[in-house]
Amino acid sequence: MAEIAARDDSERRTRMSFFVWIGALCVFFAFGGFTPTYFAPMASGSLRSLNPAVHIHGILFFAWTLLLLLQSTLVASRKVALHRSLGLIGISLASAMVIFGAIVNLSANGARIEAGEIDRGYAFGLIGISQVFAFGIMFAIAIRNISRKDYHRRWMLFATTMILPAAVARLYFPLFGFGQTPTWVTLATVNIVPIACVIYDLRTQGRLHNATIIGVPIIVFLQIAARSLDESSVWRITYDGLLSLMGN
Repeated sequence: MAEIAARDDSERRTRMSFFVWIGALCVFFAFGGFTPTYFAPMASGSLRSLNPAVHIHGILFFAWTLLLLLQSTLVASRKVALHRSLGLIGISLASAMVIFGAIVNLSANGARIEAGEIDRGYAFGLIGISQVFAFGIMFAIAIRNISRKDYHRRWMLFATTMILPAAVARLYFPLFGFGQTPTWVTLATVNIVPIACVIYDLRTQGRLHNATIIGVPIIVFLQIAARSLDESSVWRITYDGLLSLMGN
């Protein structure tokens, strides 16, 4: 009995440590990517004037990765009550992220289109809008499965995966140049998160978890679709409609 209890406790620690470490990786991506282009210039006073919505957007998204790591750590430390209490903050934070993510996307890419960068504006518009709304939907799925911890944890990671590309691309600016990171490099790095979930499932369960079976293909599909449909008339009409709601 003692051996079984020890083995079960070891397996539990392995499960918990995985989610803590993958949460830490998400924090690294977010802060590592934006330190050279946001935090460092802001600290030195060289950051150009930005719309206040951009700063709010940044605060929300950085806070999300920190909250993800904190929540994973609390569960690993068996502080479940505090974890649940902070869940209410997570719901408010995620809702604000979707709103401000959409606002900043429309503002920035509307300006690009008006400046004559039409293809770039619609392309980044589709990528950004698809990411922020996919994040919101996956977060809602995670909340819907809050009583099923194995589903909840995975959907939280999948939701976070959707908002990492902008930060990850910036990690490679010193190598490729500002704004020149190849898409495949960004996605290969971002997809470390879902790939880690696949490996984790196979090592701990010998099969893929149902959430992984559904979530990973959705992530890949959205990544492909967001980079192949930006020239379609349907998307451009849709985005023009969204811009008109913003007064652009």
